[in-house]
Amino acid sequence: MRREKHEEVQQCEEGTEPYPYPPWESREIEPSTSHCMRVRCCGYQQKEAHPEFITLADADREDLRRMAYEKGWYLGDLIGDLLGRAVEEWHRPRSGGCGEELLGDVNRDNCAR
Repeated sequence: MRREKHEEVQQCEEGTEPYPYPPWESREIEPSTSHCMRVRCCGYQQKEAHPEFITLADADREDLRRMAYEKGWYLGDLIGDLLGRAVEEWHRPRSGGCGEELLGDVNRDNCAR
């Protein structure tokens, strides 16, 4: 029985290897006995979380789902990763000085992040 459990854990580790972190290391937002509070699958319950919605054509949605499947990721984490990288790139200094032409004077001080 003990050996079988170790084998199950090994299979689980191999199955989640491409994931950015193992599910059992995903922190809990707060303990709950009634529903999941893990960041991996239920991150929308975090205090600072704000779910956003996107509209995709069927073909694009299917491509995104396949992309997540190939990576072995939860779709929400893939979308968050892609958007996170895009936002980081947006924050990087660009020719033209941080996009002042788009931001105007209001957010110019935030360019030095």
